[in-house]
Amino acid sequence: MNYEQVLVDTFGDEEGLAGRLRFPVFLSTLTGSAVSALKETHKRLPKRLTKYVEEYDAMLTDEVRDDYRYEFRVYLIPQTGPKTKADVAMRFVRLEDLPEEQQDQLENVRTIVRDRHVPVSNVGNHRPGYVCAKVREALGVKFSPSSDHVRAWKHYKIRPASGAANPTRTVAKYSVWDEAHGDYVYTDAWIRRSRTISGSEKPS
Repeated sequence: MNYEQVLVDTFGDEEGLAGRLRFPVFLSTLTGSAVSALKETHKRLPKRLTKYVEEYDAMLTDEVRDDYRYEFRVYLIPQTGPKTKADVAMRFVRLEDLPEEQQDQLENVRTIVRDRHVPVSNVGNHRPGYVCAKVREALGVKFSPSSDHVRAWKHYKIRPASGAANPTRTVAKYSVWDEAHGDYVYTDAWIRRSRTISGSEKPS
């Protein structure tokens, strides 16, 4: 549909393909075993692929997602009443021409068909207070965010000093710059590394 629009906008209606192309419509039902097979197939897809698709879909605005040029959806509604000669043809009805009850049903279907996945940022990363609490729990010694933790990350040079020109130059294994909040978060690996520091070995 996007290609058709570009053709018509660029070269005029006479160069459009709408009058020359036919689009097949496949109708099917999924049995319980077929649904299970689809779920198993989905599990075998590479995680990087499914994550990319979910994140791409999540960043789209509702305006783009609901645009027919992004995803063209056809809802088939069983027609009751006497059979006519027109029953062999597909009839397209404008959404606003449908009774209000049928419009509500279509909105419910759209909600079921498209489940939006929103990625969560900073999964597995922690603020200094959480890091220090875990270190204190493991070592049984004082380990404060404002002094001991600061001396630790400076000693091991896992991140730049506050106000650095390039705050993203961290040791990614231990620390990540959180641009949205303007501060640093720390990984589980940093917590494990910090736990190896005994009370007498805390950086000075």
